[in-house]
Amino acid sequence: MVCTHSGSKTSGSFPSYGTHPVQYGSRIKAYLSYLVHYQLIPYERAVEACFDLFGVSLSPGTIVNITHNLSNKLTMFQEVVKNALKFEPIIQND
Repeated sequence: MVCTHSGSKTSGSFPSYGTHPVQYGSRIKAYLSYLVHYQLIPYERAVEACFDLFGVSLSPGTIVNITHNLSNKLTMFQEVVKNALKFEPIIQND
């Protein structure tokens, strides 16, 4: 970036966890997943809400990709829970 007052150039280093040109943090990923899967807000409306609230412009496909990635991260946890529940005498759910 170039300072409009002094004309000096500044730059920062790219974070080590950044693997793509555009990165979304864990909070926004969790928020989008919450809107779409818990609140059952359509993808297009979640995109609009994200822009209105945070100024972040993304596509519905990005939300789908975020959801798939989060789902993949929960696979091992899901198996552990399933196996643990198999041995419980009573399982309460609704």
